[in-house]
Amino acid sequence: MDPINFQKMCFKIRRIEKMLGNNEFSSTIKELKLRELNHRYIFSAKNLYPGDVINMDNINFKRSNLNVKKIQPKKYKSILNKKVKKFIKINTPIKMSHLNVK
Repeated sequence: MDPINFQKMCFKIRRIEKMLGNNEFSSTIKELKLRELNHRYIFSAKNLYPGDVINMDNINFKRSNLNVKKIQPKKYKSILNKKVKKFIKINTPIKMSHLNVK
């Protein structure tokens, strides 16, 4: 193969590699911002007073755009049967600081 044909072949190979891309997927900045709005978090379903015990009847899973530290729904088992330390208004995101956690 002469050098000119070899150069053309290499160019075509590199072009095909670019078209195929890579196997890594990453989120764009816009997707990362929207993720916070679309994910659900644990909220109080009713007013919770100090000493109340958290159960499935007094929590909800809702979307939130509030900029506070919230508990993810997959961690709901870790807060079940915990006592409330501070008053929590209805429809307020539940934080670990609201609970007596040992």
